[in-house]
Amino acid sequence: LARRARVREQLLSSPWFTYETLAEVRGSSVDATRFAVHKEASRHRLLVVPADERRLVPAFQLDAAGELRPELAPILEPLLAAGADPWHVWGWLTQPAALLGGLVPERAAADPAEADLVRHAAVRLAERSS
Repeated sequence: LARRARVREQLLSSPWFTYETLAEVRGSSVDATRFAVHKEASRHRLLVVPADERRLVPAFQLDAAGELRPELAPILEPLLAAGADPWHVWGWLTQPAALLGGLVPERAAADPAEADLVRHAAVRLAERSS
C-alpha cells in the first residue's frame, strides 16, 4: 500500500489535464473536449484516470496540441480493454518496465525498433490484468 501511494503521488506530480485545461490546449470548448475524451476512452485509445471527483488525462499520451499520440493506441487498447486499473496503466507506461528490460513503455513506443516489443509487453500485462 505504501508503494502504491508513492507511485500515485509521483504520477500526480507529472503533467496531466482536466477537461478544462485540455480544452484550453486544444482551443476547444470544455463540452467538446469532454465528448472527445469520452469517445476515445470508450474506444480504449485514451487513458482517463479517476481522482477524487475529477477525471485526469495523463499528458504523456498527448502531443503538444493535445491530440492523441498515434503510436500509443496499440499499447493502450489491450490494457484498457482488459479493464486494467487506470493508475496501474499510468504507472506502467511512464516508468521503467521489467518486461521491457528497463525501458519506459511510452517512450519506447515512439521508437519503431521497440514498438512491437512494447505492444507485446502490453498484451502480456493485459492478460494478467483480466
